Amino acid sequence: MVENMNPDQLVQVAMSRMPGGVSTNIRLKEGPGKVILDRARGSRVWSVDDREIVDYVCGYGSILLGYNFPPLTHCQVEVIENGIGYNATNPFEIEAADRLLNLFPVYDMVRFSTTGSEATTAAIGLALKVTGRSSIAVFKDHYHGWHGPTRAQRTTFPWSDPSSSNRDCVFELPFNDTQACCDFFRMHGTHLACVILEIVMGSGCYEPAREFINVLHEARDRNGFLLIADEVITGFRFGLRGAQAKYKVLPDMSVFGKALGGGMPIGAVVGRKEHMSLFTSGQAVHAGTFNGHPLSVASACVVLDYLRTHEESVYPHIFEMARLLGQGLLAAAKQARVECTVRAAGPVLWLGLPDDAPGSQDNYERFQDNLLARNVRVAQGGRWFVGFSHSSQDVDVAVAAAQFAFQKLAARDPSRREHHGTIDHSTSP
Repeated sequence: MVENMNPDQLVQVAMSRMPGGVSTNIRLKEGPGKVILDRARGSRVWSVDDREIVDYVCGYGSILLGYNFPPLTHCQVEVIENGIGYNATNPFEIEAADRLLNLFPVYDMVRFSTTGSEATTAAIGLALKVTGRSSIAVFKDHYHGWHGPTRAQRTTFPWSDPSSSNRDCVFELPFNDTQACCDFFRMHGTHLACVILEIVMGSGCYEPAREFINVLHEARDRNGFLLIADEVITGFRFGLRGAQAKYKVLPDMSVFGKALGGGMPIGAVVGRKEHMSLFTSGQAVHAGTFNGHPLSVASACVVLDYLRTHEESVYPHIFEMARLLGQGLLAAAKQARVECTVRAAGPVLWLGLPDDAPGSQDNYERFQDNLLARNVRVAQGGRWFVGFSHSSQDVDVAVAAAQFAFQKLAARDPSRREHHGTIDHSTSP
């Protein structure tokens, strides 16, 4: 039916058949009214009206090597031809687990899931069973998926006296605030099952301070909770061994996803046998029809093999493209005399613009729309992903589009044409 529809008709059907015309709320701001995509290759995506677009969404971080990456595509075709959906342990699953553990020898075992959200939920559930405790700690504005315990109501500062209420709590801590965290752990550390964090805070791309990481290690060792690294975004994007290697974090468990699958849905919990064996005994629950799906785990094998073989060429290129992009965006803002902050954390950038009201992102959404008008696509919220397929030519296209978008912002409100652009490496949200 839809193959004979024009773009306007496709939008109408999408809006009438799916809430907001999308299948996940994260796509609402872009929506089918702005773009409907039907193919992708390398760093480019194509819309149904045949617009070629330079893409910095990268599957919200799941595309690291590029869309339709030939080694991945060839592998996936072979897997499909052999049949899928038989729901049993398969050789690719075993190989993917073995490759992960070779990269992270501190761990012993892996459990695969279909999404990062499911993996973080499983990891937290496992920590509750391992420790026999019922409270966890998270950090403000860290994202660990759309469901599970981290979405529950949170207890925030000032925290209550531990004698009055310390059970079944989800405590929210300030990221990189070492003093506040020290005070909290002194009060509640022995009641925690786990502390889960994004090593690099995805919302704003804040990197962890060394002192802050030391506080987490010391509190874990003193109080006996488990430290869980959520590397769904940072895993394999910040380096072959993730952000934990780059920032010298020593977790008890790690959660991976996104880039691991090369565009296929996947999540993974990686931990020590003494903890992971609770899945075997049934004391901790982990289930999912599509866990260890042959397409996903076979893709993970290809991704890990390629990154291991080409580590010395892949990561320098990605980091260099991100550096050029960050500098180019600032230069474009300066030319338009628009206030702009670019925060760079490796191959992930965050671009911030001042808004008219607290909590609003109206200016960035206008900026995003103007980029798309010049055939450059970015995600909402200010985050840009850079991948191996991006070239200096892609950076030039993005910077030229940004010049147009910044000029449109400046023309809308000339009174704010004062440039304070900077690349921000601060660690405090």
